Amino acid sequence: MTEILEIAAIITTVISFIVVIANILLLVGLIRIFHANYRKIKAKFTRGLLTFVTFLLVQQLFFLVGLIALNTFRQVTAGGPIFFLNVLELIALIIFYRTTRE
Repeated sequence: MTEILEIAAIITTVISFIVVIANILLLVGLIRIFHANYRKIKAKFTRGLLTFVTFLLVQQLFFLVGLIALNTFRQVTAGGPIFFLNVLELIALIIFYRTTRE
């Protein structure tokens, strides 16, 4: 039974890396869009979006460092809920990115 949990933890870790990288790429794309818009418009709302997305990017970078350095997903109890939150964030960022691109 412990071997199954270890395999599940490894699979969760690999998928988490993929999700975090996807989140980072989407956030960088959003930063580029908002930065270009801010340079043209100079609106407070756009600056707020740029700041918000930048903080999300910093959060994802810290999360990635945690995955690499601390290997936090070796414990299934800790990795499961955080993993699903990251997947939900990925879905939200995809929607946000698609809406922003239109």
